[in-house]
Amino acid sequence: MAVIDTGIAGDLPDFRVSSSDRRSRVIRSAVVNPDATTAADRYGHGTHVAGIIAGDSANRSYGDPLRGRFSGVAPDANLVSIKASDDRSSWSTVPSEEPVVEEATEAADTTRSSWSRSSWSRSSWSTSWDK
Repeated sequence: MAVIDTGIAGDLPDFRVSSSDRRSRVIRSAVVNPDATTAADRYGHGTHVAGIIAGDSANRSYGDPLRGRFSGVAPDANLVSIKASDDRSSWSTVPSEEPVVEEATEAADTTRSSWSRSSWSRSSWSTSWDK
C-alpha cells in the first residue's frame, strides 16, 4: 500500500514485521517535494494515515501499555511512503503528476492519498487507485 502524504515514521514499532522481527514494513520511500529535506514524517499526518491502514500495536514491546490495543485494517501490509509535502506539511505540486510517484507506487498494489490544498483551493483531495 502506497501512502502519498507527509511521509511515514517507519521506525515505529507499529510498522515492524512482527514483535520478534524489528524490520520495518515500510519497504520503500520517495520524496517528491523539492522543498522537503528528509523522507521522515516531521508533521505526523502520513504516519497517522499509515497507522489506520497498516499499524499493528501487537508488535510493541511487552509491558508497553499500547501493546495489542490498536490495529489497522491491513496490519500485515507492507507500505510505500511517498512524501509529497515539505517538512512543515506544505505542498508545492499536485503529487499524482510527479513521475517519481508513479515509480514509487510500482511496489504497491494500492495507493492512498489524502490532503488539503488550502494554499490554492478550499477543496480537499482524496484519491485511491488499485493496480
